[in-house]
Amino acid sequence: MGPRAEVLASDAGDYGTARFLLEEAAVTAASAAGRSAVRLEVGAMTALGSMHRARGDYAAAQAQLQAALDRAEAAVGP
Repeated sequence: MGPRAEVLASDAGDYGTARFLLEEAAVTAASAAGRSAVRLEVGAMTALGSMHRARGDYAAAQAQLQAALDRAEAAVGP
C-alpha cells in the first residue's frame, strides 16, 4: 500500500486495516532517530486517535491522543 493508504482504508470502512497501518507507522517512526521521526510518530498516533473519535470510541480516542501528547512533550517539553 502506498502513502496515505490508511486514509483510503478508513474512508472505505476498513478500520482494521487503517488501524494496523497507523500503528505500524508509529512503530516505524519510533524506531528512527531525529526530530522528524518524533513528528511522524506523533502524527500517526494523533491520526489513530482521530480515527477512534470518528468511530465514536471516545475512550480509545482519549487514551491515544493523551499518549500522542505525552510523546510530544517527552520529545520537546510541555
